[in-house]
Amino acid sequence: MKLPRLLPVFFAAWFCVPALNAADTNYPDVAWSLVQVSLVPDQISVVTSDTPVIGVNFEPFWGAQKNVDVLNLQPLFGTSERIQGISVQGFGKTDRFSGLQFGLVNFITNFQGVDFSLVSAVWESRGLQVGLANFSGNTVPPSCREEGIPHGGGMQLGVFNSTTNGIQMGLLNYNENSPIPWMILFNASAR
Repeated sequence: MKLPRLLPVFFAAWFCVPALNAADTNYPDVAWSLVQVSLVPDQISVVTSDTPVIGVNFEPFWGAQKNVDVLNLQPLFGTSERIQGISVQGFGKTDRFSGLQFGLVNFITNFQGVDFSLVSAVWESRGLQVGLANFSGNTVPPSCREEGIPHGGGMQLGVFNSTTNGIQMGLLNYNENSPIPWMILFNASAR
């Protein structure tokens, strides 16, 4: 048998064998990983969700990888503490995000970068939100809020935009700190 035909077998074994033992207490404790493939966090995965991924994180159904740098792929649902780089999340909840985000519905506590989502809710935005409905500042749901007042403003482009601080371009815009809170096409904070 030729070696090129055996490569897919070795590749599959390399991913599957560690996956069977990721929840085991004797599983090797590594400082970081280049690749994470997980079907069920901490059960069927290459490394545990506590291990930082500096490379590619792929969790097709449900993701809970805490720290990801470079590429995060969670097409259905994902939660993370920190993501830096490019991220694709169907429904996502992230504490700190820096980079380029694509998704359906995303809740982010601290955000820097560009977010292309149908619905985006960001507590503290220092970037650009593009989508059908964008929320930031005090207008976000309680699940992605922190104590105090959000400092960043950011910019929103969408059909409906709602914020407490920043610049908005869209069909309908609500800006709590604007001289005229409800505006069509454009709105900006006074502070």
